[in-house]
Amino acid sequence: MWDEAITHQRLVSPHLKNGAVVQLAPASAFASFEAFQAAVRALPLETATEPVPSVRFTALNGRRLSATYGETPTIDGVAIDYDAWPLFDGPFTHAAPGSRQLELTYGPMHRLLDFNTLSVRDWVDTDSPRQP
Repeated sequence: MWDEAITHQRLVSPHLKNGAVVQLAPASAFASFEAFQAAVRALPLETATEPVPSVRFTALNGRRLSATYGETPTIDGVAIDYDAWPLFDGPFTHAAPGSRQLELTYGPMHRLLDFNTLSVRDWVDTDSPRQP
C-alpha cells in the first residue's frame, strides 16, 4: 500500500498481470468477521497466468465464476450477456439502458430523475419491505 497524503490509499503492484476477487456478504450472515474470513478462505479459487490470465472462483452462494482474459466471463458456465445488463441495478439505484431515467431508493422512499422531461418525482411505497 502507498499512502497518499493520508487522505486515501492505493494498492500498487509492479506486476503486469493482476486480478482481484471480492466476496461480499451481510454481516448478519456470520457470527464474526473472523468467521467470514474463514469461510472466504475455504472457497475454491483457481488462478493462472499462462497462456493468458484466468480465474475460477466459487462464491459463498455456490455460484461458479470464471474469467479468462479476452473472453466473456461466465457464471455457472453461462456467458454474461452484457447487452441485457441494466445501467444501474442495486439496492439504491435502478436505471434501464437508454431510459434516461434514474430511480433512487432508500427504504420505502423513491425519487425518479427523468432526464426525458427534466423532472423529479418523489413517492413513498408503503408496501416496501426495505427499511432505511
